[in-house]
Amino acid sequence: MRHSLLLLILVTLTSGQTFTVKDRHQIPLVIITDVKLFQYSSKLNQDIPQFKGILTNVSNVTLNAAILGTIHKKDGSVDIFPIGVRFALPPGASDVDKYGLPIFYAMPCTVLYPCVFKPDSPYEIAYSFPQPWFSEADVQSIEFSFPDDWQSPEDKRLAKEVQAKKDAAEAVRRKRLAAEQ
Repeated sequence: MRHSLLLLILVTLTSGQTFTVKDRHQIPLVIITDVKLFQYSSKLNQDIPQFKGILTNVSNVTLNAAILGTIHKKDGSVDIFPIGVRFALPPGASDVDKYGLPIFYAMPCTVLYPCVFKPDSPYEIAYSFPQPWFSEADVQSIEFSFPDDWQSPEDKRLAKEVQAKKDAAEAVRRKRLAAEQ
């Protein structure tokens, strides 16, 4: 089971939704605000699925993480997408695409290439969905989570405690064996 967020947006996805993403210990690590799942294309005269929001690390430690968005559709299907950290367009690049939507560049945050999120620093995040597109009417809810195998700061702290206990027990065992000899 994913460790997890997660407030759900039910039926209508309005701008400005806020999500708290927690680890498996229910410790809040990041807040995602200003969530918008669709942008209007004047050239196509319709809303196009294009995620954007602001991510803030509230954990007080730097996180190396991938964060996944999960869209639950009314037909029971699920779309999972990696969020990406937005960065500036190269000089001279067009700022709109062929659909009239703002162009952005985003480095996807994946398990193999996690993004670095410093504490209390806001990051613009985004994802541009490939075709075939879905509509707002297709969406039941959205949630955000860390990948199942990702280790949070609390996971690492607990693992260190377990290792320290094992090391102490091994030291006692070695001391006892030395005394017996």
